Amino acid sequence: FLNNLYHTMEIAKYDLQRFEEYYGEYFRELDRKCELEYAVKEGETRGEARGEARGIKKGRKDAFVELALKMLECGEPADKITLYTGLTQEEIAALCP
Repeated sequence: FLNNLYHTMEIAKYDLQRFEEYYGEYFRELDRKCELEYAVKEGETRGEARGEARGIKKGRKDAFVELALKMLECGEPADKITLYTGLTQEEIAALCP
């Protein structure tokens, strides 16, 4: 508290030009901090969205692989599995034991 009071008293001694310089510098620094905080939050949001999209994509791929395995167990032809799952012939061949 006393430190803030002392600082305020020192600022009160400034002439108009020095006062404007001080607060101009203060607000520029405040703007930089706000911009940095915004950039960090924006980066986190984008990162989360990308991670979520990758997770969804991987989950869908895993589900199609599981479906392909079941179709292979039932003796379905690879062409039909490709049509239903979107997996390539090579991906389906890699699933076969």
